[in-house]
Amino acid sequence: GARYGRGGGRGGGSREGRAGYGGAPGGYGDDAPRYGGGAGEYGREAGDYQQQAPSLSRAALVGEAVYGLSSVDAALSQYSRRPAMHALYVQDSSSARAETAAARARCVRAAGERGVDVLPASKHELNLLSSDRPHQGVVLDAAPLEFDTIDCLPPAATQPPGTVWLALDEVVDPQNLGAMLRTALFLGCGGVVTCARNSAPLSAAVSKASAGAAETMELHACRSMPRFLGRCNDAGWTVLGAAGEAGAVRVGDVRRGTGATLLVMGNEGAGLRAAVRSQCKGGLVAVDGGAPSGSGVDSLNVSVACGVLLHSLLHGGERSGAE
Repeated sequence: GARYGRGGGRGGGSREGRAGYGGAPGGYGDDAPRYGGGAGEYGREAGDYQQQAPSLSRAALVGEAVYGLSSVDAALSQYSRRPAMHALYVQDSSSARAETAAARARCVRAAGERGVDVLPASKHELNLLSSDRPHQGVVLDAAPLEFDTIDCLPPAATQPPGTVWLALDEVVDPQNLGAMLRTALFLGCGGVVTCARNSAPLSAAVSKASAGAAETMELHACRSMPRFLGRCNDAGWTVLGAAGEAGAVRVGDVRRGTGATLLVMGNEGAGLRAAVRSQCKGGLVAVDGGAPSGSGVDSLNVSVACGVLLHSLLHGGERSGAE
């Protein structure tokens, strides 16, 4: 028969060649031993597991391997943006810490509620599926995430008081992108816009770095960041650019009001491009540093700076543009 079988749509159908968990969707098989009874790591009644079914590899994936408890849990939630999910692979939790076992069981229940196949896998197989990334005992085979294309934000006058959005101009490191998505969601940012080109794509690595934030939050991409920012200026948004140069206003000195603000973060190495900088009509803002002279440290990582700036804009007092 087929190696594992390709499922269709959300929930994906069945995989051939390996048994599921069995029992009620609320656990790992409430009416039977953990993996269906019998001897061996997976509860097989006879024979070695490796002889029962071929070892899993990335070739078995229909979509991409989403790994890590936070990312998988968010991907399986009711707020997930994943267009389809095909199978959840889970490691035996009999020797896991109680907290880890409970988190895996929560993923199994969520998969059952969404009609996603739940299949046992060894740690080695999960290592193969996730390319040796920290999977924490769960890997979800799911369709890739995608950005929604956007040309302009809604008129500022239609936004709730104090709204802040984040624009990322050619941020290329998936760890930085994921960290900024996590920060933006935690701090209450209205949404995130990236460049459609020359930016880190949404990936399983981004989802893991975001602790699952990428799975549920509003994410967009624009074709041209300078044109997008120009339209936002015309729509009444205060567009602020993050820059550490002389002339940038300390973010703590930004006079705050109730208007809608768009914070623009630049590339990890080059910062804001000239065409993007010219559209930051609200001014440039910076984070105060305190490193000793000659220390060699004169800036923050872009994701750290993003967190400091967003916190100040969202939770630091009365809001608006730089002066």
